[in-house]
Amino acid sequence: MATAILFTAYISAINGKHYGIAAALALAGLGLTAPMALAVLGEVNAGARAAPGLMELHNRMASRLRIEPIHLAAIQAGRTQRRVGVAITFGLSSLLEFSGLLYALIH
Repeated sequence: MATAILFTAYISAINGKHYGIAAALALAGLGLTAPMALAVLGEVNAGARAAPGLMELHNRMASRLRIEPIHLAAIQAGRTQRRVGVAITFGLSSLLEFSGLLYALIH
């Protein structure tokens, strides 16, 4: 959301030929993207660390209810997909902001 707001402000600055402001906004976007990417990856990793405990809890509940446990095999694949999704999203956002910075600096 912050990237969209900064990009809108960046476009307004470019349209008004305020290239210094546009460059500052692109730098601000890059400055916000990096820590957010780290925070999101931290949350994904925290969820991944909780998966074995959740599987153990699931198996215990299944044994107490005397039903055959359904193993959560999709957790590993989901974890990788989330990491790739986060990397692609923040990579494209960074690329967009970096190219906006270059455009503002060139003009």
